[in-house]
Amino acid sequence: MKNKLVTVLLVIVIILTLAVGGIVGFLWYRDNHIFVEGKAYSIHAVTLDLRQEDISADHYDQVHAQLPQCQIVWNVPFQNGKVSSDSESISVSTLTQEDVDILSKYFPNLKTLDASACHDYAQLEAFQSQNPDCAVTYTVDLGGKAFPPDTTELALENGDYTLDALMENLVYLPQVKSINLKMPELSLEQVEQLKAAYEAIDITCTVELMGKEYDTQTTQLDLSSLTSDGIGEVAESWLCCQTWKVWS
Repeated sequence: MKNKLVTVLLVIVIILTLAVGGIVGFLWYRDNHIFVEGKAYSIHAVTLDLRQEDISADHYDQVHAQLPQCQIVWNVPFQNGKVSSDSESISVSTLTQEDVDILSKYFPNLKTLDASACHDYAQLEAFQSQNPDCAVTYTVDLGGKAFPPDTTELALENGDYTLDALMENLVYLPQVKSINLKMPELSLEQVEQLKAAYEAIDITCTVELMGKEYDTQTTQLDLSSLTSDGIGEVAESWLCCQTWKVWS
């Protein structure tokens, strides 16, 4: 009988020891980890590679908020796929404001954004403004040719541009100071419309007259060889170049 009592007491002690150990272990684990959506992360982690886990931006935000000193690498949901957060270069063909926010927030190592096929210029400017240390590669389409955003002068021939594209996209070439339209097919009213929209830009035109090319800044015109057949041509060109002073 005595042996049975000793055995029972021993079992009780073992059970209590295991229970206490389990409780202590649970409390230690709880106090040394954070828990997000059923996943546990050590509070002592210096780095975390979560690229094998399919997590959302909200999941990352919760982990980062509780482990602000931990370097976390994860696959960021971006556009139609997932991109590693440690990426240094990303290519885009479209860009929304949401994309700008994601790129700015979740890609701290991004050095180059290749947007050579992207026409979302306002969003590209917004991204560049928020991330001045990131090189953004893109060109602004003027309806025939495209130019980098740091362009300062433009010499455009017919086919290089359309009036609609000039009116809409010149604003995304903020450093342009002068534009020369070589023998444009635009009307005087269209040229004046363009000048009124971009008063800070010096816009000039060149026209071909009697086999020679003149620009709107020409102040004297030699018409000594003018014949009656050329009067119509001169009159039409005069509308574009009203600064001319005729001499013969």
